Amino acid sequence: MKNKKIVRAKRYIVFYVIAESKVKGDDLERVVRNSLKDLLGNLWLNIANPKVVTYREDTQEGIISTNRIGYKAVLASLPFAKEINGNKILIVPRRTTGSLKKAKKLIGLK
Repeated sequence: MKNKKIVRAKRYIVFYVIAESKVKGDDLERVVRNSLKDLLGNLWLNIANPKVVTYREDTQEGIISTNRIGYKAVLASLPFAKEINGNKILIVPRRTTGSLKKAKKLIGLK
């Protein structure tokens, strides 16, 4: 039997934010991680390990990087991210893709 390398395939969630005022990328990552932790706990936070890779403040669009195992957990936790610094927000996922190049193309980056 061959030794198979464990492949951790990445998934990229393209999203946009509906908010009363502009949202910063650092605050957004903190809120996404906290909503996943509140919904499913530290175990799933460590499994999924969501990171905001790219965020455009002008269009309020961005990309969340996660892995194949935890991307559904991240999608399920996005509606629970409701507030950043007293500013009400709604994170709306547009599409999940397997390549960063395609995800960047969807939000208008090269």
